[in-house]
Amino acid sequence: MQDKTLTIPIDKIKDDFQTFLAPEHNRRIIFSGPFGIGKTYFLNEFFNGNNKYYPIFLRPINYSLLTNEDIFKLIKYDILIQLIQDKNFSIEEEFDFSKTDYLKHFLSENRFLILRNLLKAIPKIRNVVSVADELEKLFSKYQEGISEINNNPELELLKEFQGESENYFLLEYDEVSDYISSKLDELAEPEKEGESKLKKVLIIDDLDRLDPEHIFRLFNIFSAHFDQVHYYENSDKNDNKFGFDKIIFVCDIENIRKIFAHKYGSEVDFSGYIDKFYSTEIFFLKHKNTFDRSIKPLFENKYSFFWDRNNEINIDSLLKLTLELLYIGNNLSTREVDRLIQYIPRFVSENNVINYVPIFLTKLGAKENSILKSYKLLIVIKILENVLGGSTEELYNRFKKAYLNYTVNYQSHLFYQYNQVIPDILLFLTTEDHKFSLELLEDGKPPQRSYKTIEGKEIFYSLYGGYYNQHYDEGEMWFKIKIKENGELKTTNGEFFKMLVDAISVIISSGILER
Repeated sequence: MQDKTLTIPIDKIKDDFQTFLAPEHNRRIIFSGPFGIGKTYFLNEFFNGNNKYYPIFLRPINYSLLTNEDIFKLIKYDILIQLIQDKNFSIEEEFDFSKTDYLKHFLSENRFLILRNLLKAIPKIRNVVSVADELEKLFSKYQEGISEINNNPELELLKEFQGESENYFLLEYDEVSDYISSKLDELAEPEKEGESKLKKVLIIDDLDRLDPEHIFRLFNIFSAHFDQVHYYENSDKNDNKFGFDKIIFVCDIENIRKIFAHKYGSEVDFSGYIDKFYSTEIFFLKHKNTFDRSIKPLFENKYSFFWDRNNEINIDSLLKLTLELLYIGNNLSTREVDRLIQYIPRFVSENNVINYVPIFLTKLGAKENSILKSYKLLIVIKILENVLGGSTEELYNRFKKAYLNYTVNYQSHLFYQYNQVIPDILLFLTTEDHKFSLELLEDGKPPQRSYKTIEGKEIFYSLYGGYYNQHYDEGEMWFKIKIKENGELKTTNGEFFKMLVDAISVIISSGILER
């Protein structure tokens, strides 16, 4: 099996997001997608080298926070750290404490306190290695400021003022906020004459991975600012914190919804709370046609096994349809797809022959047990179980949630592909009807016949079975189903994936697969 690499094309999505982001009135955005789909990667690619925007990326999940500590204080200083990294930011000029008019300079802008509190906050803001040189300059400037205060009698009163001002600098809006706003305006100016001013964009990433207290503290701070601006000023003016033209909250909105319900109760109106954090609509990161164009080809002949040296069992069609359900149903991340691409099943030998793996069909009514090699759906589940990890119940819940998302958001009618694999699904879906019984197959009697009603549609099928060893009736058994007039069966995506999820439920709940 040759290793392949997953590459998600995002050019079309970038165009879609540019169109979405461009309108002046679209100032607040919720950028939603499930964990692992590539939200951070996409936004980095979108803003990298984009000459229309001045982005500030924050990842509060990296802060070293105590439970009761104010996350917004670190947000401010994290923004300041990002600004310091700008090539047009001069630490020497911004924090020059050797001026003769230092007293006036200090009292009007409080640069010394800004610097002091920034240095205090840095240990709690991780991943600042990239500004190590700048930090050395900052500390040098701080020492310079201390020296000026201690050596100049005229500045002695600043020590007392400094202590009184300390608490003021922990407030939501302070001199740091003013300083950030003014520096953002300066740094967003175009470098060449005639070019438009850059739009200032604040991106707050991984919001739903924070402690709930910190999530809603951030939301409430921004909410209070929106309300205050609209109350006192014309709402056409910039109403974002720090003067940002646009603020992007990056999360999985479904996670936020669940956290909100857990914290405030399911009876509290979530829509009424969340709608002030986006101006038009929530932007969902959807890789349109990604599965068909980029993922499906990676699994062509990826898992082609043999019962023995001569008999092949190919699970491609069923595996790809199963992955499509999970991926488009927002329950399979691109990282997990990468793992699946590289995965080599433990239950196959070097020449791709399936090793002996017991299947406990006696739990589903069979006289004897069976082995894995006969059943494509069981092989697919075994692979996903090994790669995705977690309990079998968690695996089933993934399928259930993916089905609900898929059938609501995505429509297709892959009749031919569905018909290829429906017999493997019906074999387990119809357990209650046949109980994997060979009684009607013995003594030369015809195969057991039955039908399954799905969404009002009757699917007629025949059950076949026997023993692997044809010379005596004992040992491992095998079963398969043949559908009457399979080629004429018209199954919609909703019907097909309902069958698949229900069959998986039977398999997982019965415990016929050993972990």
